[in-house]
Amino acid sequence: MIDRQRDSYDYVAVYNNTAVGKSFKVHGATFTHNFPTADLAIVNCEGKFAEHMTGPAGNRRSCRVPLVESIEADFHGDNAKLIWSVSLDGKKMQSETYKILGVFG
Repeated sequence: MIDRQRDSYDYVAVYNNTAVGKSFKVHGATFTHNFPTADLAIVNCEGKFAEHMTGPAGNRRSCRVPLVESIEADFHGDNAKLIWSVSLDGKKMQSETYKILGVFG
């Protein structure tokens, strides 16, 4: 993240203290995933439609964001499903689907 504004921010992936790829504007939760091959994938989730909520502003919910360091990712097409543990015993999992913005290698 290089320039945070009210509802969006400029984002650039950084690897070994060096910016890689191009800077771009994103909204919502954004992560950079490092692959063992040294490739980087930037994923973003703006929010989800939630029909059960009422009103124009209430029809969106925030994306779930992992608060742990160990995250599994299942990449399929242009989506990445992030999966992480939310219980002490590691049995209860939570997930969220993010859109892949770019892969740099």
